[in-house]
Amino acid sequence: MTQDNAIQINAIQIDTLWGYKSFEIYQGDITKLEFFVDLLIVSVSPYSYTPVEGTVIGSLFENHNIELEEFREQSEFDLRNPFNCWISKEIANPKIRRLLCLEMHRKSRSTEHEIKDLIENIFVALSILESKEIVVKTIALPLLGTGVMSFDVNLVIKYLLDYSLKHLQRSQYLDRVVLVAFEKEKAKILDNAMNQVLHRVKLVLPRKEYMNKIKSEFLGAIDNINLLIDDSQAQLFTDLKRIVIDTECRSFELGIIARKLVEFIAEDILKHNKGALYYKIEDIRSSSNPKIAEWIPLYMHVLRVFGNESAHEIGVVDRIPTVVSESDLEICLFCICRLLNFWIDFRNKSSA
Repeated sequence: MTQDNAIQINAIQIDTLWGYKSFEIYQGDITKLEFFVDLLIVSVSPYSYTPVEGTVIGSLFENHNIELEEFREQSEFDLRNPFNCWISKEIANPKIRRLLCLEMHRKSRSTEHEIKDLIENIFVALSILESKEIVVKTIALPLLGTGVMSFDVNLVIKYLLDYSLKHLQRSQYLDRVVLVAFEKEKAKILDNAMNQVLHRVKLVLPRKEYMNKIKSEFLGAIDNINLLIDDSQAQLFTDLKRIVIDTECRSFELGIIARKLVEFIAEDILKHNKGALYYKIEDIRSSSNPKIAEWIPLYMHVLRVFGNESAHEIGVVDRIPTVVSESDLEICLFCICRLLNFWIDFRNKSSA
């Protein structure tokens, strides 16, 4: 199951009683996520915990030296009888705090009801942890049972999306769900299913001559920025470059990464990350030192709004216009370029 680190291909934020929470889709190896996970969820056949190459549990052993069967015998919550799963104690691992293992019986054909019940059991177990006041902020899970057990991919995706989004709404502690598809084909199915749930229109950057000129300016700015940043900051600009140069780059991908860029630049200028992005931009507009031209914060607000449109769960809305257009994407890319060039100048002058 060896593969490069998983990359984000889709994301939304959901407004809840406890603030905005995120649901994210990645493609790649779930055991190579670059961030910390409170609970990593895996599935196995109850009759075989052998870490076979090409499976999630095989990759866990290969990349983290985690042998799942050892943790089953010393689990903190053994819920196999009522809910087909168990939850480990806290483990000594820099990327994973706990494991939740769902035992899925392999059948020649599993019914939709059986798949629904198995996935529901995961979120019942999460509710049990929350009732015990065990804080789980980030969970990551693969497309459970769609590998060697050959569960129906579309049904698994349907119920993973449904229960994940509902649990984010009602959970006090959980604020991030990360769903990871190993194969590109399954990642694409998952991506399309999520976009249908959100009523997202598939809109890509237009292929016009002057758009190529803007992209050329963008690539020049990225090359200059690479001289100004350290390794901890590089991922944002790597993702930004990958999305912009992708000929199938979609509107919500551009919007989400543009908002992240604005957050990064605003926090770099202000030297803090407190408050909502709107107020950070307004702080820059009113009190920045050295003085920043009035139109730069306006570019930032444009990208912030595009990002909110892309990242937040809004569904079908009654407005004019109802969705972004190609011309809107052109403006978005133009603002990104202007903001990158501004930040290069700002960084150089600040250093001087």
